[in-house]
Amino acid sequence: MDKADELRPDEYEIKDLIANDRFIKSVNALRKRWKIPIMGFGSNWDQNKWNEQNQESMPDYIADVEALRIEFDLTFRWKTALLHFIPTANPLVLRAQSPWEIRYTYEGSTVASRKNVRDLMILTDESISQDEILDAQRTIKRLAKRPKKQLITNIDRDNKAYALHQSGESNMQIAAWLNKTHPGQAFNTDSVAKIIKRVSARRTKGHPTQD
Repeated sequence: MDKADELRPDEYEIKDLIANDRFIKSVNALRKRWKIPIMGFGSNWDQNKWNEQNQESMPDYIADVEALRIEFDLTFRWKTALLHFIPTANPLVLRAQSPWEIRYTYEGSTVASRKNVRDLMILTDESISQDEILDAQRTIKRLAKRPKKQLITNIDRDNKAYALHQSGESNMQIAAWLNKTHPGQAFNTDSVAKIIKRVSARRTKGHPTQD
C-alpha cells in the first residue's frame, strides 16, 4: 500500500503538497543535487552513510531545504518535516512538524572554553498556536534559570524525537536516529519511550521537560 494512503482525511495540507507536481519536481531536483535517491534511501544504514559523507556540508543542505520551504510558502513548522522527507520520500514524516526551535550562543570564544549559554532564542512564526506559545515560554523561562548547553540540547533533542514519533516512526527508528545525531549517548527503545512520555506529559499538563 502506498504510504500516502495512510494519511488521515484531515491531513489535507500534506496530501495537497505531495500531489503538487511543481513541489515534487523541486524536491527531486534537490535530491539529485545532494545525491539522494529519487525514491529516498532504502534503509537507515544508507541514510546514515549519507549523513556521514555530508556532515561538513550539512549547513548548506539545511539552507537548501529552507529555501524550498520558503519557495512554497510553507510555515516555519514544516522545516523539520521537510528535513526528514527529502531523504526518506515517506509522506508520513511530513507530520513531524515542530512549531519552534531553540537557537543559542555560548560563553567563551573557543570550544574548550564554552560553558553556559549567553544568548537564548526560540524561533517560530505566526503559525504557532496559543498552547505552543505557552510551551515555548515555559521552556525559555526554565532555560534562562539554568542556561546550560546540555539542558538546551536535551530539550531540542526530545522535541525532535517526539515529532518523529508523531510522524509514525517506530521507537527503534527514532533510537537509531538519536544514536546517530547524538554520539556518545546510548539510546534504545526504552529510552525513546521515556522521552516520548516526558514530552507528552509536558505538552498536556504544562510541565517543563525534566532531564
